[in-house]
Amino acid sequence: SRGGKISSDLVYLITGGYGSLGRMASKWLVDKGATKIALVGRQLPAGDNILSFKSEIIKKNVELICLQG
Repeated sequence: SRGGKISSDLVYLITGGYGSLGRMASKWLVDKGATKIALVGRQLPAGDNILSFKSEIIKKNVELICLQG
């Protein structure tokens, strides 16, 4: 039983992942030990804001997958 613990072996999928709430959820998961996160949004984000977010997450040795759905 995992008991609600965050596992470094799993991929966590966050829909609406490019918005403020998705970014907060990503950071929380990373802080709890997640090492693989997939973000899904209606459109792939562009601009410096998302680039700095991606850089911050990747620096923590997290595999970040960005998808459009």
